[in-house]
Amino acid sequence: FNMEGGIIEGNNASGSGGGVYFGTSVFKMKGGTIEGNTAVKDGGGVYSSNNSFNMEGGTIEGNTASSNGGGVYSGHGTFNMKGGTIEGNNADNNGGGVYFGPDQYYAYYNPMLTMEGGTIEGNTADNNGGGIYVSCYGKNLNMNGGTIGGPAEDDKNTAVNGGGVYFDGGAFTLAGGIIESNTATENGGGVLVSTGTFSMEGGTIEGNAATENGGGVYIITKDALFNMRGGTIDGNTAAKDGGGIYAEDYS
Repeated sequence: FNMEGGIIEGNNASGSGGGVYFGTSVFKMKGGTIEGNTAVKDGGGVYSSNNSFNMEGGTIEGNTASSNGGGVYSGHGTFNMKGGTIEGNNADNNGGGVYFGPDQYYAYYNPMLTMEGGTIEGNTADNNGGGIYVSCYGKNLNMNGGTIGGPAEDDKNTAVNGGGVYFDGGAFTLAGGIIESNTATENGGGVLVSTGTFSMEGGTIEGNAATENGGGVYIITKDALFNMRGGTIDGNTAAKDGGGIYAEDYS
């Protein structure tokens, strides 16, 4: 399925994939708009199963999922984002903008979410992961460019935990791009890592806020490891502890 223009709007699925549902195939999005769709289960805008979703342009906006993945639900394959915008979507559970996971069986295929460009902004999750939620060991996230959040009030992604990114997977590498001005009503305004390894090689985490702990980054050290080798964590705030980084100690 190749999408270079047009509008997919105002559709409803009693299951998953309010706007688009595609299985073992390739979806290339270079333009057009997927907006105002709803799913009773997962993937208000797009539901992607065991396949490859390549987003280079276009807009996925204002979609709603009653479970996970307000904008995009990517189950078992790869999601490559090089451009375009995912904005203003809502999930009643996790992953307001993007939900990536969860089946452990497919960890054998090294599922990968790669962000090289584009913008994920203004999304909300009623539980965790306002911008992106990565679930299940073996799922990996590489961020080399693009923006999660933004300086304007309407740009921020919002969730209970992990306003920008909630990572519960294998390896998260931040080498470029910016995670900016996102909000958590509890912990991890910019990033929350509950399991796996978070390696910060570059990029910027700035201006994020948490009502409790970890304005920039919140790490649950029982099951997660944070390696910082580069990049910048700047101007984040926490109402309680750890404006920049909060490492929760379970030892």
